[in-house]
Amino acid sequence: TITDIRLMRLPQIMELFDEVKFQEASDDYATATYLAHIMAGIANTIPTKSGRGHKASEFLTSEPPVRGGKTGTTKQAIEGMAEKVGITLPGKKKEE
Repeated sequence: TITDIRLMRLPQIMELFDEVKFQEASDDYATATYLAHIMAGIANTIPTKSGRGHKASEFLTSEPPVRGGKTGTTKQAIEGMAEKVGITLPGKKKEE
């Protein structure tokens, strides 16, 4: 609830953002994998001289997401959001 979020400390909110980002990345990777399988299936319907079939991994350009991989980007994202709305985070001096 909103009350629970208001009571959270900044590190807890950062962990929450990291988890949401991981879940979104996992969903995006799953969708990309499904599409890669479809593309490989379509590509395999076209005969080639080598007779070699295509694999879904040939159509994927990214690696699967890793939990807790990039913590610095979340901190930067929070600082950027705070700047946009004019909030000064604890420990930061307001620039004039």
